[in-house]
Amino acid sequence: ATESVTVKIPAGVDTGSRIRLQGKGNAGTRGGTQGDLFITVKVESHSFFKRNGKNIEIELPISVTEALLGARIQVPTPDGSVKMTIPPGCNTEKKYRISGKGFPDMRGGKRGDIMVKVKIVAPERVPEEAKKLIRDFEHLVPHDPRKELFNFD
Repeated sequence: ATESVTVKIPAGVDTGSRIRLQGKGNAGTRGGTQGDLFITVKVESHSFFKRNGKNIEIELPISVTEALLGARIQVPTPDGSVKMTIPPGCNTEKKYRISGKGFPDMRGGKRGDIMVKVKIVAPERVPEEAKKLIRDFEHLVPHDPRKELFNFD
């Protein structure tokens, strides 16, 4: 016979976790008590948040201006957004930690963190007036990030 059961999934559960429902398994042999039902959990992936144990990893786009000058930006979390400071001179792939906003520990330990990897996204179109300002900036702040790649002396 088929029976429906309601299962409480504890916060912080991960793929492979087993939940035991005492007395909800098959009947015992020769009139024995019912056994236990074990449920193995499979957590579906999310399009933006990536799970790594108790931590959540996200890739967050930032503007060129935010990367150069720094900024205080909103970061989405499963519990709502939080503010994070991007320091001036930030580079793509730089990782920042937001403590205690990741997944809860199933055993009552400390919550995980959110690991934010920034990705600098340039605008698709730059007006001529802005191009002039960018060239002026390049003249004032010369910087060649590939210089060391060709310096084999």
